[in-house]
Amino acid sequence: MIHDILLSLTGFVGDKIEVDPVEFTSNSISLYSYKYRLRLKSNVEEYLSETEKLLVDKILHISSNFYSVNEFVKRVLGSVYNKHSNYNSNTNSNPAFGSKFNHEKSHQLQIRADLKKRLLRINPVGLYIHAVVKCMQEYIVRFLQKINQLEREVFENPSLPLTFVLTSITKPSRVLDNFMTFIDEWYNLALNSRVDSTCKFSFSNMFITMEKFENLCEIYISIPCGYILDYFYLGVSAGDLLQESVSKNFLLVCSRIFCYQMINWIILGKLVDPFEEFIVGRFSISAPTNPLNSQKDANFSNSFSISSNDR
Repeated sequence: MIHDILLSLTGFVGDKIEVDPVEFTSNSISLYSYKYRLRLKSNVEEYLSETEKLLVDKILHISSNFYSVNEFVKRVLGSVYNKHSNYNSNTNSNPAFGSKFNHEKSHQLQIRADLKKRLLRINPVGLYIHAVVKCMQEYIVRFLQKINQLEREVFENPSLPLTFVLTSITKPSRVLDNFMTFIDEWYNLALNSRVDSTCKFSFSNMFITMEKFENLCEIYISIPCGYILDYFYLGVSAGDLLQESVSKNFLLVCSRIFCYQMINWIILGKLVDPFEEFIVGRFSISAPTNPLNSQKDANFSNSFSISSNDR
C-alpha cells in the first residue's frame, strides 16, 4: 500500500486510491470543481487501524493539494482564448445610450441563462496568472524529484513507517498549501466579480469568453493585475518565512510583467494587454454628436483611461 501512497504524491492513483472532485455551487450556478480529493477506497480502509487511517489521510491531503495544483497548472497552460466568442463589453460599438443600456441588459440575461443551463468551468487566462503558473510548474518538478528520492529510500529500507513519509514532505506540503491558498483566492475573485454583470473591481467588464457545449460552459476569465500584485505584496510581509519566500518569487515575476506593460505604455505608447489585466484600458468614449464637429468627435474614440471605480 505504501507504493500506492507514494504514487499518489506524484499525481497518479493506483488500485487502492480514488480521486473525487469537490463539487460546489455559487449563486445557483453549478461550478466545475478546481479542487480534488484523493482518498482510500472503502474496501482498503476497513483493514487499517485508526492511527493508520489518520496518517494516510494526512499524506493523501498533501496528494490532493498536489493533484489540484497540477490540474490548475495544466488548465492555465492549456487555456486558449477564442476571440469570436468574446463577451467583453469594450469590444462593443458606440450606439446611443438607451439602446446600449437595453442591449447590455439583454446580453447579461442571456449570459445568466446560459450559465444556469450548463455546468460552468472557469479557466484562468492572462499574462500574470501564466507567469505564476510557470513558477508553480518549476516547483512541481522539484517536488517530484523529492518524491523520487523518498521512494528510493523506502524501497531500500521497506521497514520505514508512514510517519517517515509524512515528516519527509512536511516542508514541501506547506508550499503546496500556499499554492492552494492563492488558487482559492483567484477563484474567489473570479466568482465574486459576477460574470453576469459589470465587474465590481475593474474599470470594465471582466475579460470573458464563453464556449457553450451540451452540458458544459467553458469560460475564460482574467483578474486585474492590481489584485494579484496586492495579494503577493501582503504575502511578502506575512511573518511566515516560507510564505514570504513563495510570495516574493511570485511577486518578482508578476512585477516584471507589470514593468514591461508600464514601459510600453509610457515610452512607446502601446497597450500590451491582451487579457485586460493592466491598470490602463482602451475605451470608446461617447461624445455628444454634432454634425459640425463630426470629425472632432471621432477623435474621442479609442482613448486611454485609468480605473476610477475605487473612488
